[in-house]
Amino acid sequence: MSVQPGLAVSFGNLASARDAEEQACMAKVTGSVYCKLIADGTRHASQLDYHTAASCYQKAIASDPIQPTAYFNLGNALGISGMLEDAAEMFLKAKDRYPAGSEDWAHSVASAFNMLKLPQCADVAKPRWWNDWDLKLLSATIVAAAKDEDSVHAMRADVLGGKLNAWEAGHRSATELREACFHWEWAGERCNAPALKAEYARNVIALRSEVEEMEAAEAEAKAAEQQVKAKERAEATAKADAVAAELLAEEGAEKAGAASSGRKARGKKGKR
Repeated sequence: MSVQPGLAVSFGNLASARDAEEQACMAKVTGSVYCKLIADGTRHASQLDYHTAASCYQKAIASDPIQPTAYFNLGNALGISGMLEDAAEMFLKAKDRYPAGSEDWAHSVASAFNMLKLPQCADVAKPRWWNDWDLKLLSATIVAAAKDEDSVHAMRADVLGGKLNAWEAGHRSATELREACFHWEWAGERCNAPALKAEYARNVIALRSEVEEMEAAEAEAKAAEQQVKAKERAEATAKADAVAAELLAEEGAEKAGAASSGRKARGKKGKR
């Protein structure tokens, strides 16, 4: 019988007794030691005993280090226990074991990001994708892979907003900031944590205000540019008109001179 991987549980909303029951049933059906340890861990997590839950997940990893679920659940247990650096490491290990492009992979990426972005993890060695360009690409990819998961939308919003000091973020356009607002709003609508909802709402207000300032500055700069161009056109027209008038004056003078010379020549002929 093939070993079943068990169910990954996000403790952001806290593991429930129902989660534990579902995993216990899976363990009973499969007869898998790994699944039983996952179920035991989730049961302890549902009782807020994260220390014992973490121990169960560590034993599950020892029994089958290839399966990703125990790494992900251990990351959650460690994160809630305040062991943020270790939690980030577990989420990255889960990411590397889930199929790239899957929902669980995307959730693992977002969970690792949520740890690594924190000041407490400033000295943690970052993955090679921890740069502005790759974070933009990766955050877009995980949204496409898990579009119904609020954590991936929050990561995308964080990246596009560019306000964190966790990596060197480049300039953000008004278009990028507007998209960040969309993802903050999406995450806020589906998030069950009141504190996070409030934080996301504040982020939207701040970014929209920045977008308005950017658009006003752009409009002002565009108007100033148009004024400069209009002035340049007016000066060019005036200069052209002056040159034309000068040429006409010179032409008139030449004609007058020629006429005068003609009259003098005719007068000399008459005297002869």
